[in-house]
Amino acid sequence: MQGFESEEHERSIWQALKAQAVPLKFAYAGSAAHTHNRLASRSSYQSVATAIDAEIRATLKLLDPNVTGLSICEVGPGNGTHTVAFLRTLYQAGTSVLNYLGLDFSRELLSILERQLAQDEPRLPVHVDTWDFEAEPTTAIDSWRSSSKPVLILMIGHTIGNPYSPLACLKNIFLSSRPGDGLVLSAMLRGTQPVADLVKPYLDSVFIAAALEPLRMGGLNISEGSFHVRWEESTSAIIGEFVLSNDQRISYREETIVFSAGSIIRCFLSRRFQQNDIATLLSDAGWLIKDNCLSHDESHLAVAAFRPKPPV
Repeated sequence: MQGFESEEHERSIWQALKAQAVPLKFAYAGSAAHTHNRLASRSSYQSVATAIDAEIRATLKLLDPNVTGLSICEVGPGNGTHTVAFLRTLYQAGTSVLNYLGLDFSRELLSILERQLAQDEPRLPVHVDTWDFEAEPTTAIDSWRSSSKPVLILMIGHTIGNPYSPLACLKNIFLSSRPGDGLVLSAMLRGTQPVADLVKPYLDSVFIAAALEPLRMGGLNISEGSFHVRWEESTSAIIGEFVLSNDQRISYREETIVFSAGSIIRCFLSRRFQQNDIATLLSDAGWLIKDNCLSHDESHLAVAAFRPKPPV
């Protein structure tokens, strides 16, 4: 096994390979972070992942007129391409940002984010920290806060569509926040697109390389198999799978896994939502919705929500 950020990272991929289902977060970590960086910088990826206009409109719904600048915590910022576009549009709307915290699963990807923001937003105080936001809450937001004023938490660019449990993510963000904090959540909607149009962006050669990188890191020979993308109606998700054409054996410490020809390993799951799905997820996680903002083509929803203050 190679290209890992830590022993825990390596052990987690091993467990995922044993289960034949690798979460997409591993396509953003270790050596895979650089493959993802190539992908996220392409315009074809941005057309899938970006709905800046709706996200800005949702952000403006949460602004306190008595607050002169925002403290922004972004969960899952990736390589910073989306972040820079969001911040520039926010500035154009007349809103300033006092400081920024980026939280992501991958330390390597956070380093790429820091370089991007240092280049494009050199005056912005930037802090980063690692967080597996599907696994547990974090104390990083509280440690970073510079005052008692509310923080704006962003989970934009359809990050919520990639974890196995979107509800667990939103609950952990809620538990890591304080009453009064705002949340802007954006997600891609199912809409009426034909299935062929839904899966087409995932057949890009750079995306396929990113999706398969965690399998290569785990020791599989990815030249001995084929990659397939399909739509799964029961989960309302695009599924990427690797099908082995030959038997393969991989080892980690004292363990060995033998995959027979024809074995299928899930490489990623990317959900699409109905508008009421997002409302239910936020409500179940404890958030109160203030407003919904659709993108102009109605393919993307951005929601302005907040953590309510306890009754007096």
